[in-house]
Amino acid sequence: MSIDILFELQHEVRRLFIAGSGMAAGDLRLQKMLPQLNKLGESAPVFKRIAQSVSQVLETGTSHSAEKLLELGTLLNSVLYTQGKTESPDVLTPVAAIDSTCTPPTSIPYRKVYPLIEALTQKGQGRMEQLRLGHEEQLFHDLRVIPAAVTALEDSYAEIPDFLQNKVIPALGAAAIPALKQQFKLDGGKGDARRLELLHRLLPVADIELVLLAAKDGSTEVRSTAIELLSDFPEQEAFILEQVDDKKKEIRRAALFALSRLGTAEAIARLYQALNSKDQDIAIEPIQLCQANELTRSIVDHATTMINHINNRTNVVESKQQLMADIRSLHGKRVPEVAALLELMLTSPSFIVPETEALQEAAANLLLELDLPEANQFAVSLHVAYNRKFIAYSFRAALRILPPVGCL
Repeated sequence: MSIDILFELQHEVRRLFIAGSGMAAGDLRLQKMLPQLNKLGESAPVFKRIAQSVSQVLETGTSHSAEKLLELGTLLNSVLYTQGKTESPDVLTPVAAIDSTCTPPTSIPYRKVYPLIEALTQKGQGRMEQLRLGHEEQLFHDLRVIPAAVTALEDSYAEIPDFLQNKVIPALGAAAIPALKQQFKLDGGKGDARRLELLHRLLPVADIELVLLAAKDGSTEVRSTAIELLSDFPEQEAFILEQVDDKKKEIRRAALFALSRLGTAEAIARLYQALNSKDQDIAIEPIQLCQANELTRSIVDHATTMINHINNRTNVVESKQQLMADIRSLHGKRVPEVAALLELMLTSPSFIVPETEALQEAAANLLLELDLPEANQFAVSLHVAYNRKFIAYSFRAALRILPPVGCL
């Protein structure tokens, strides 16, 4: 196109402005472009005028080179400005936003929000710092930034979507809802799972129909998030229980997390069943989060049986595996029953044997984690047992409960 040569000429003129007008006379690049400009000038007077100006720059001596180069630059820029277009090639669509009384301000100059939008939409280093700065200056509240922030929920750099999901978008409140709805896709990936969770959190009235639809027809990531969200709806317990038997491990895991929040009798029974099944590895964390005392007591009773099996050398390998799962699932259960179980383990000489070394360490660590008075007292007393095997744990407990004696 004829316009392309004008842009190319503009580039060369800028080069000569930087290098100095004295370099313009006889410039080889301008000479190479001149024949094409002369040819275009045969049909368009403006190109003829530009070709003449280029010739003057090439032929003028050093004394008048600056003047002629400036004339060429002025003429060229004037022509190019007349060729600009202000309309967008894209189809114009309405901006999705909440009612005008709650719409975020857009009075911030675009040059101030542009670096933030670029950090949300481009790749590269230093973006996280730009996002933190934008959050501190409340630039995310600008209407032009919100869609980009919602889009960045699927950024490949995990720290960015985590920051947006946990800090930025919740602070936007209702202003983020239109963009979240507009960009949410049932068959999407982790970014859409994040959008669903944020919609559930920010909507003034929970959209149970949307969550159920996502739990049934969404992608694996979206289904998993939706099933966990269904724990906010106790009436959906039957549906959640069905998902525990799903073929996909991710779905079963999500269902177990939902049951841990429900804490009903059926939910507790299903969690306990999962702890003693092929899903043992994905059941431990949901059980740790479950606050139901009935579940804790059931696990303590089961662990006591496993200890007896080990002490009596009955099904030792299987009992050790089950007991380790029981101990891991009891993390966070700061109740006397757990302390009593650990005391039973660590006061049984038949249990303190080389083959249960890992279980002993797990029990001693959990004992200190409980940080209960009776647990700390017992841990201190262990320092003389089993040839001072647990003296390190006794020392840590002593630092908590014993007064300093004879300190210099």
